[in-house]
Amino acid sequence: MAAPHNKYPTHVQPRLETIRAWRRDGLTEKEICKNLGVSTAAFANYKNQHLELIEVLKGGKDDAIAQVENAQFKAALGYEYEESKLIIEPRIEINKDGKKEQKNTITRVEKTKKQVQPNVTAQIFILKNRRSDKWNDRRGIDEQSGRERSSEEVRLIRAAMGELTVPSEASETVDKDKAGS
Repeated sequence: MAAPHNKYPTHVQPRLETIRAWRRDGLTEKEICKNLGVSTAAFANYKNQHLELIEVLKGGKDDAIAQVENAQFKAALGYEYEESKLIIEPRIEINKDGKKEQKNTITRVEKTKKQVQPNVTAQIFILKNRRSDKWNDRRGIDEQSGRERSSEEVRLIRAAMGELTVPSEASETVDKDKAGS
């Protein structure tokens, strides 16, 4: 039985940037294999043998994630964009038979600046995920009274226990509370 033909130099290596783009566009490895004309088993072997392929796959995925993060951040803050509208005005001409013909002519392009308002949901999502120490909805229950603690109380307790750092004004509150006990 003959050894299997190695398609990496002919089917994969010359298309590394295309593979990165496919990955950035969200294609799975199975779909990439199909596009390249290689089996998934061979592709797995190529990943084990060629570090550059792993880097391309990871880079494409990282690019896609960065694009989504940037779009979400842009939506959270709001943004302006320019909309172009072609203005087409009718023009009447008389043809060689003496009949009137209407012809459309683009006379101008109107550009309008538009604004997308900040997206509050995107703001909340970013704050809860990037600054969860400060912007979370988790509440603690005071075991003795059964009262629900606010997120600020939970944050101060966690800070006192050394689980997270707290801004200076909250630290002063914790220090005063310790001094009073």
